[in-house]
Amino acid sequence: MSPLIPHVLSPRQLWRVTGFILALWSLAVAASVVWNVRLLHDAVLDAAELDARNSFDRDMLYLMNPHNLTHQAHELKAQEDGTLVHITSLKPMRPANAPDAWETAALHSFAKGRTEAVSREAHQGQPYLRFMKPLVAEASCLKCHASQGYHEGDVCGGISVAEPLDPNLDLAQARIVPISAIHAGLWALGALGIFLGARQMRQRLDKQLEAELEIQHQATFARFNPNPVLELSAAGEINYSNDAAGEMARALGLENPAEMLPPDTAAVVHECLAAGKPKLRVETQLGPRVISWSFFPVKFNNRVHCYAGDITERKQTEEKLRQLSVAVEQSPASIVITNTAGDIEYVNSKFIELTGYTLVEVLGKNPRILKSSDKGPEAYRELWETIAAGNEWRGEFHNKKKNGELYWESASISPIRDLAGRVTHYVAVKEDITDRKLTEAIRDQLFQDLQDALANVKSLSGLLPICAGCKKIRDDKGYWSQVEKYIQKHSEATFTHSLCPDCLKKLYPDLVEAGLGESHKKEP
Repeated sequence: MSPLIPHVLSPRQLWRVTGFILALWSLAVAASVVWNVRLLHDAVLDAAELDARNSFDRDMLYLMNPHNLTHQAHELKAQEDGTLVHITSLKPMRPANAPDAWETAALHSFAKGRTEAVSREAHQGQPYLRFMKPLVAEASCLKCHASQGYHEGDVCGGISVAEPLDPNLDLAQARIVPISAIHAGLWALGALGIFLGARQMRQRLDKQLEAELEIQHQATFARFNPNPVLELSAAGEINYSNDAAGEMARALGLENPAEMLPPDTAAVVHECLAAGKPKLRVETQLGPRVISWSFFPVKFNNRVHCYAGDITERKQTEEKLRQLSVAVEQSPASIVITNTAGDIEYVNSKFIELTGYTLVEVLGKNPRILKSSDKGPEAYRELWETIAAGNEWRGEFHNKKKNGELYWESASISPIRDLAGRVTHYVAVKEDITDRKLTEAIRDQLFQDLQDALANVKSLSGLLPICAGCKKIRDDKGYWSQVEKYIQKHSEATFTHSLCPDCLKKLYPDLVEAGLGESHKKEP
């Protein structure tokens, strides 16, 4: 048999891989969102830092001006955009110039060689970018600060700038929404692409798995099939045959299964493999046996499985069914088959001849189209209860033909069961008894006339039907009995019995010869 086609991924493994890829894609999109938000915040800090540096540069210019001018510039800047500028030192000359904790740490770092300090800090309860650079003592500065012990080139303090971040953060927050929306769209497109790719891969895997399962099924089916199975090449040669094929060949007196094949096997295989020929059936006669061959193309490997079956018994059964069909069709009785709802599915020729209806006129109709008004609903209810219970019903119908003529039928209605014992149809076999019913009516009328005639015997008048041979009389029920019994029953007369000479001579000849019975006289 054909080798199995291996598959790379099972459907479950495919969906696991798809889920893993989707998770990676989601992480990548989420990382991109975080990265972009981080860049946006860095841009906010950079912008704040730039503003802080500009403020520092301005203050350096202001320091060249009188002190009040610098203080006024700081106040204007704070009122304009909230930027806080503070000139401070570890040795402040004025208490207002004393450093806070962050400024103190920055001044100490400047003393160690650091050139600036920048960080995001909470200041006065609000987020600020803190920026600070050192102030180096110059010759002009020593005029005021030499008394503090500073020398030219020493770090004598610094300018601290606190740039408010709320305006920039609000702007950044507004930009996060479109960034998130763009990334959500990218994620959806990527997820859709992953899903479509997975579905396409699933379809390919399904086809591959279908091919594998079909070949497995064919291999198992061929091996354990009780019927002969052959695998043929495109040229019609046998590649494989199961045990049943060898057994059939031996039972037919053949040496190998190849001798069982139809003579035109190669042509049949070619036709089966051609487009539009997925299945072919061929019957061959091998001696007294009839063999049926079914040709099926096997997908993916261009071979044909050839299944054989001995259908001799089936052919014989089909012939018997054909004969039965002919017998039913030509039956002198009227035959009607209905479904369980009572709809007509078949009538034979006798029905059509008797009723005058055509087959087209009665198919799908209920047999009540023949109903006359003689039988009441109770009788039909009894009929349906009987056959619905799976029993046979026998009775008579006074039906009406298509032309309105009334006729009598004697009917037998029986259920038809399937192999499981379920009732699937009802069959009615009906005989036309119109002539018999007419004869019975005539007979009943004769009996009635006879009863009327015998009624007159009670008064010993009228005609009495007497048998000319045995002299018996026929009573009002049609039975023959002795005359004296009838007269005694229907009148007040009584009888005594004796033997007439003829009967005496016939019955007792010895007594007659002895002289007995002479007193009896014959009727003149």
